[in-house]
Amino acid sequence: MNNLEIIRGDTVDLALDFGTSIENAVVFFTAKANLTDDDADAVLKTEVDTHTDAVNGLTTVRFDAADTDALEPGTYFYDIQVKYSDGAVESWKHSKMVVIADVTRRTA
Repeated sequence: MNNLEIIRGDTVDLALDFGTSIENAVVFFTAKANLTDDDADAVLKTEVDTHTDAVNGLTTVRFDAADTDALEPGTYFYDIQVKYSDGAVESWKHSKMVVIADVTRRTA
């Protein structure tokens, strides 16, 4: 899988295409410093249950600037899991997330 690169403090929209219906499914994104860390210790996480086009498997995972602003530059582990309406869970993607330091820290 390809690494995900984000710039600290930026708004991030990850457009995902699962290629199959995700109606009534929940998409989980979790990023951690260590694979063995508990989900409660994740540096970045969210759940998405409202999708762009659920019938065609399209959704967007969004992190606002406030979500990414506290991230320390470095490399983390992340995955994306889907829990389908029938209860089945699929790990859809996993790799490393590289957080790049931003140059501009002011936005006003």
